[in-house]
Amino acid sequence: MALHPVGDQLKVKIDTNKYDFGPSKPGDETGVVVEIPEVIHYFGKHSQSLEASFMAKAQLEELLSYFGTLVGKRVVWETLQDRGRHFKEGDSEFVLLKMTDIIGFTDSVDEEVIPSDDDRAASGSFNL
Repeated sequence: MALHPVGDQLKVKIDTNKYDFGPSKPGDETGVVVEIPEVIHYFGKHSQSLEASFMAKAQLEELLSYFGTLVGKRVVWETLQDRGRHFKEGDSEFVLLKMTDIIGFTDSVDEEVIPSDDDRAASGSFNL
């Protein structure tokens, strides 16, 4: 069985550590794009506002073409954007991410992206 992305989602393979015991570290927001949807009908963010969801077909095809260039490349996303989107296929772990969650990519799968720990707290904010 293989789960395929639909809508404005990307299928990203999560890296495993060198001993194959699962993700290298919980919270490592990086992986390799392995699949994009065949067709895109909308492009939106996590919010329910649909201001950009019903674009012209040419705009959607251009977006799909651009995100298709990320297949086989390492991508990075913000912390917690992958929450509740992980799944396993065989021994591999994947995540379905919204295209707008991708904040960067590397030129090679082999380039390592090491997130730094950030435990800063904003003054006066509610921190979980």
